Amino acid sequence: MLREGRMVGGREASLVTALAGQASIAIENSRLLEHLDVKTRLLEESEAIHRRLTDAGLKQTGLNGLGDMLAELLGRGVTIEQDVVASFRRHHGGAASDTTVAQSAPIMAGGEKLGQVLVTGPAPLDELDSRTLEHGATVLAVELLKERTAQEVEWRLGGELLDELLSRTAPMDRRLKARAARFGFDAGDPHRIAVLETTEDDIDLRGMHLATARVLGPAPRAMLLASLGPGRVALATPRSIDDRLGPLLHVLAETVGHCAVGLSRLTTDLPRGLREALACARFATLSGRAEAVVRADDLGAMRFLITLDDPAPLHDYVDEQLGPLLRHGSVHDAQLIGTLRTFLATSSAP
Repeated sequence: MLREGRMVGGREASLVTALAGQASIAIENSRLLEHLDVKTRLLEESEAIHRRLTDAGLKQTGLNGLGDMLAELLGRGVTIEQDVVASFRRHHGGAASDTTVAQSAPIMAGGEKLGQVLVTGPAPLDELDSRTLEHGATVLAVELLKERTAQEVEWRLGGELLDELLSRTAPMDRRLKARAARFGFDAGDPHRIAVLETTEDDIDLRGMHLATARVLGPAPRAMLLASLGPGRVALATPRSIDDRLGPLLHVLAETVGHCAVGLSRLTTDLPRGLREALACARFATLSGRAEAVVRADDLGAMRFLITLDDPAPLHDYVDEQLGPLLRHGSVHDAQLIGTLRTFLATSSAP
């Protein structure tokens, strides 16, 4: 049935207006309640995520564990870039091929930027995920500060250990061996001593440690680094990284700036290795070349001139040259040294 419209006025108009106002208020209240409900759920979910990330940080989950958790909470790939501990770029979750950055957040400690978190994916993050990312960056900052503090303590103790190993005049006692063992330093395993000399008084030891980690990955704990005073740094490197020593010294020289480098032979006598490295560094300085490297292995017969009061280098050189003849002669009962002596005497006769 069709109804015809009619004009109203007076009390009827007032009633319709009041009803329309009430309906408008009811609709607005419903919208506000719905918005409040959404915000309440968002706050509850955000609080639960914050609590989970914070608890993970307190439980020593570590940098990798926090990265995995953040990727799980976001349901996306997460890349952590930072300058505190190796590896300096770590990817968590998501497809490795997905490199589209949806959002990033700085990892800040006070006013210092320690790194950043990159979240990959084609779509931008919603409000909850943005809050999750921000809190994740805060928890990562706390973790990196803990890592850096532990790192600096270990570097300082390692430097003190190396300083004592290089300056000792007596055989290693039980106490010193125990300290070395805690750093994975095997006193019976040959090491090389490298000395970097520069005209700069203040050398960035932290930068050198980080540069070492960039070349070697998480650096072997058996490798120790210590300051020898203004403008001079010593490094003890195990035989296991000999194949990467060239690139390492190059990067360290770039970190220090203009410097000369001296490198000893492999030795278990670290004080003697230090004397060789210091002498080689002086030769490198006298060469006048930027980032010059002088290796004791390359000095040949000149090596015994490094320390005239120490006959050991000369004995070593003689053993390098004549040792094979002596050992072969003793095994096969051959008079090779006598033959060589006769040959030399005959050859030098007028």
